[in-house]
Amino acid sequence: MLESVQPEAAGMNPYELKRLWGDRLALWGGLGSQSMIPHGTPEQIRDEVRRLRTEMAAGGGYILAPAKPLQPETPTENAVALVEAFAEEASS
Repeated sequence: MLESVQPEAAGMNPYELKRLWGDRLALWGGLGSQSMIPHGTPEQIRDEVRRLRTEMAAGGGYILAPAKPLQPETPTENAVALVEAFAEEASS
């Protein structure tokens, strides 16, 4: 298990990690807590959660999660979008 996949860090592109190691290593995280969540739009957050679930979960070995805890500068509407997107994906 690699926890946490933090896309802001060098060499931690979640999609590249999945391609290289996804058949041998479980991955946890991948949603940018320093970039996407505090600075993206609610729709961008929803889109990225869908993409992570679709591409990273293919073949198993993935736990959908933010890379780190939510940062203090995260707008409330982004935190809400994150929770809603996770709930939508959980029911899919």
